[in-house]
Amino acid sequence: MDNYKLYANLIRKPDSSDFNARPCVVEKWIPLSHWSFEQIKQDPLHDLEAVKAYRDIMFCDNETNHCIMLLDDFGSDGILVESEGYDYPRYSCFVPNARTLYEDSLTTNAERELRGLIRKAADKALEDVFADNEADIHYADLIDEDEVTRLVKTAIVERLNQHISEARCLASWIPEQPDLDIKTEPLKTIKFFCPLKIEQIPDEEDDWEEYSDEPVDLPSYCALPAVGDINLAIEEYASPCEENRGIMAYLGDREMLGKVYSIFPSVERIDDDIYGVFTCQLYDDLDSYELEALRSELSGQASDGWGEGFEQREIETDDCGKLYVSFYGAPGWAMKTGEEMGIPDIEDDQGLDDGDISMY
Repeated sequence: MDNYKLYANLIRKPDSSDFNARPCVVEKWIPLSHWSFEQIKQDPLHDLEAVKAYRDIMFCDNETNHCIMLLDDFGSDGILVESEGYDYPRYSCFVPNARTLYEDSLTTNAERELRGLIRKAADKALEDVFADNEADIHYADLIDEDEVTRLVKTAIVERLNQHISEARCLASWIPEQPDLDIKTEPLKTIKFFCPLKIEQIPDEEDDWEEYSDEPVDLPSYCALPAVGDINLAIEEYASPCEENRGIMAYLGDREMLGKVYSIFPSVERIDDDIYGVFTCQLYDDLDSYELEALRSELSGQASDGWGEGFEQREIETDDCGKLYVSFYGAPGWAMKTGEEMGIPDIEDDQGLDDGDISMY
């Protein structure tokens, strides 16, 4: 077994008081970028948006501290915080390998039972080997395969129930019946809007004394007739893996986007102008901190991620010639929700279809 590595602040010649600890309940696990996490370690008394957003759930009750845990999304460590109503980590401590605690908090009962079966099977194999010095071992002699199958299905259901409304195992002895029944709540929808920077390649037939094929700025409202062509170009730019979840297909490791199912970019006409749009489908409502995390991610996608690639594609349109469309860089650029734009709320989607999943 490899040696276990962690980072800790060891106390020289500690006394008993150094080992006193109070019960702490982690009310919220909050992933932070590695840069932000390191900044907190350098300046732990600085005001933090994460602390401000969740200060109402941090308090002391009957000798128990109710806290938030800030997680390094690049590493494994964390910082436990109880702000006592302030916007900075008034009480805090460094927690090595806090991600292990986080993952353990998500581990289901069936997963724990499955790990127990694996340990018992390994112990039995060792007993057989040491008894005979060597042994040819059959997997079926070590572990109950039916029990493994039952626990795997149960673990999947328990994991699903952490995210959706209802999942359950169905009786396996009924012929032709699926193994799992999964019902979902409708997905919620939120849209973010941003102004577009549009450039047009001059038409060679234009009666200019000196023709140049360098793109020139085109006011976004002048591209209104090209909305359909731009959206078609966005669809053609998408990879096959984006069919169901859009650009979330590439963002599954963003822990702060855990409530986001899909993100699809497009353009829409609003009043007499054209805007870039990111339509986001959500498993659940976002709190203020999660909303800002999503806004920040979409701003990055508009400027450096998805948008950086799309803005380099020449778009052939019927009414506006050849265009380049950027979701970033327009004067007064901002990423705003529909509510902030004064656009009526969007009704919840029908969501993921209710239905059964079969496992064989």
